[in-house]
Amino acid sequence: MTHAVNIREMKLADVAVVAGIEAQVQQFPWNEANFRDSYLACHVMFVAEVQDTVVGFMVIMMGPDVGELLLIGVAPDWQSQGVGSALLEAGEQLVRQKGREALLLEVRRSNQQAQVFYAARGYCQIGMRKNYYPLDEQQREDALLLQKDLGVE
Repeated sequence: MTHAVNIREMKLADVAVVAGIEAQVQQFPWNEANFRDSYLACHVMFVAEVQDTVVGFMVIMMGPDVGELLLIGVAPDWQSQGVGSALLEAGEQLVRQKGREALLLEVRRSNQQAQVFYAARGYCQIGMRKNYYPLDEQQREDALLLQKDLGVE
């Protein structure tokens, strides 16, 4: 990657841009109201900027012992350029700093690209959630539950 990625906390003013990225990368995206609700619920929310332009985002919900990655997304033109890795590393660092022992997430069973991405970063499958994601109006798809131990004692 040739551009520096700046990771910062999401602001309420970022919601429209983040929802726009989400709409480009998800079949069933969160909308602006979902992001506002998450922001107001004090979830951990980061954006990735390149040259002052938001190109990615991440949302983490902190549980009592682990963090849960609810969403991560990178604008299509910026995928495979290190933006997702930078976001994930920042999220892992914060979860570790907050004393949580692991970060967990769900990924669609059909999303091989995401599974490879997470496996390369130390995530292991710990379970499955049957019929978790919608495929269309009638069908659903299983989610693989992945987790990375963050080495917190």
